[in-house]
Amino acid sequence: ENVKKYPQFQTAINQLHDSSPESAGALCAIYTQVRKIEETEMQKMLNNQQTEDQALKNMTDQINSALEDYNAS
Repeated sequence: ENVKKYPQFQTAINQLHDSSPESAGALCAIYTQVRKIEETEMQKMLNNQQTEDQALKNMTDQINSALEDYNAS
């Protein structure tokens, strides 16, 4: 029904269906760095080396810093 009303959305739908699993997901220039930060901080939390709040704060601080560095370059 929405595609009939807004046929231009069919292009986006087709692109999503035609894309490969390797290209799925959000684009982020520092994605591998973010993933490593998340993995490290979550492992510390799961090993009782820090609380959930500490893990979240550490992830936030480190990712924001990485984004600032990327945007400055």
